[in-house]
Amino acid sequence: MPISASLSIFEHTAREIAEDMGRDPSPLAQDIARRAREMMELFRSWGAQAPSDEARAHAIQKVLDLHREAHEYQANRR
Repeated sequence: MPISASLSIFEHTAREIAEDMGRDPSPLAQDIARRAREMMELFRSWGAQAPSDEARAHAIQKVLDLHREAHEYQANRR
């Protein structure tokens, strides 16, 4: 998979998290949404300048951790 396609997937994941959590008014959900928006901006910035492999791996891990955190939060709210 080309790097741009894989980054698009992670940006999309961050966008979904931001939208889902942004609808919940709780402070934790709003914090998760804020961090997801930050990840979206980071992934977008890579269109202008590619990150190092280490930075890319770190950011991908962060968005995956954020995805897990959002799902755990939602599961506990039910």
